[in-house]
Amino acid sequence: MADVHINEVTSRLSLADADALLSPEVLARITQAVREQLENEQQRERQRQDEREIRSRSFPLER
Repeated sequence: MADVHINEVTSRLSLADADALLSPEVLARITQAVREQLENEQQRERQRQDEREIRSRSFPLER
């Protein structure tokens, strides 16, 4: 909180940190969305890995 005096005018200013404006509910929703996205990416990577393993067993490299 700051007092500003300009001749005969007095104002009160309230300053807020922009990072502090997220409510706990909004932060929880953002966190949940990020977690779901990470889980989806991990699942896709596991599926790709499984497909690679199946292909390598089905078509082994001949030497």
